[in-house]
Amino acid sequence: LVQNLRQTVASYDNDDEAYQRAQASTLAGKLQEIKYSLEYEKKHSKKEILESYLNTVYFGNTYYGLGAAAQGYFSVDAKDLTIPQAALIAGLVQSPEAYNPVNHPEAAKARRDAVIDRMAAAGTISEAEAETYKATPSS
Repeated sequence: LVQNLRQTVASYDNDDEAYQRAQASTLAGKLQEIKYSLEYEKKHSKKEILESYLNTVYFGNTYYGLGAAAQGYFSVDAKDLTIPQAALIAGLVQSPEAYNPVNHPEAAKARRDAVIDRMAAAGTISEAEAETYKATPSS
């Protein structure tokens, strides 16, 4: 997660050198990535790292960040997303284009339902809630 965040931030900052280091595929480059990630984790809480990642990750349809995705797909603030809406957006991280609800609504719903099933398996929601959420339209 930290490595993905580092690559995203470096590309936003137009820092070609930092981006190249983040993309390094050599052993030395990978060791540098690990070192940077460990240093970053010492300075930031897991919550801060996740928040930074969610505010910069691509969700398809030119939406970067959770807030933009919530507004773009559902016309609501991120804090007002329903469980099914949040599950759909969470599912986009794996493959924003393949699960794009505008271009691939069936795939988006299937992915959303898989996220809901994982939430139920983790005990975040009940099985009954999962079935109710999966029965709701995805848009």
